[in-house]
Amino acid sequence: MVYILIPAGLILAVALVIFINPGPRLKNRGSFAWLAEVPFAHRGLHDSAAPENSLAAIQKAIEAGYGIEIDVHLSADGRVVVFHDYNLKRMTGLDKELKDLTWAQLQELRLAGTEQRIPLLTEVLDLVGGQVPLLVEIKNEGKVGPLEQAVIEDLRGYDGDFALQSFNPFVLRYVRDAAPDFIRGQLSSSFKGDDLAPIKVFLLKYLLLNFISRPVFVSYACGALPKWFARRLRQKGLYLLAWTAKDVDEYIGAREIFDNVIFEGFTPPGFG
Repeated sequence: MVYILIPAGLILAVALVIFINPGPRLKNRGSFAWLAEVPFAHRGLHDSAAPENSLAAIQKAIEAGYGIEIDVHLSADGRVVVFHDYNLKRMTGLDKELKDLTWAQLQELRLAGTEQRIPLLTEVLDLVGGQVPLLVEIKNEGKVGPLEQAVIEDLRGYDGDFALQSFNPFVLRYVRDAAPDFIRGQLSSSFKGDDLAPIKVFLLKYLLLNFISRPVFVSYACGALPKWFARRLRQKGLYLLAWTAKDVDEYIGAREIFDNVIFEGFTPPGFG
């Protein structure tokens, strides 16, 4: 008798693909309908005078009636600040990690050559004041806990529609445990070109850790979500958001699959 040795990991991978189960079935889907009501401006409605994630870009999005997607980090002294990159250089010219600077030090910096500065999450919340919905992406590839708890504390009592999202399922698990009433979204993509181990790509791409994060919605990269997988997610009752459409054609294509779209650099058809 001839035995064919098949790696256990391969068997597991095939089984997961066949019986893929991206998290528990969502109940009361209608309670989260605001997720699909208006497009979300990526890092605010930004341009050369109103840099991404600035109060000026956020104000422009409010005036246009768009939802707003922002990113948050923790400063060295524990303040939640609105900024995308881990390193400050691209947006401020200073080649340092954001986490190594205090809030006072960050206030000395200016965004993309303008007079705009890095805002606090609380400043953004005060400005938005529930006028439009917010998507808050928690940027955390390290220890889970301090940033997430600080974000939760800033958002407690906020009178407006908001949701937290992250690529890291363990970030969302923390939120689920500490603030189960907060709406959670799992970010994902094909992860092509990312420096990740193949097993991590597999698990994250196919949302196989959704049993940990238990999201209300999935936010997936434009053009990367197969239609069959979108159907599977819808069977679970999950809302589907696309990120980030860069032109009208990409936006229209995304709307064929997704409930809503995060956009930048153009005016979505039917709005504005």
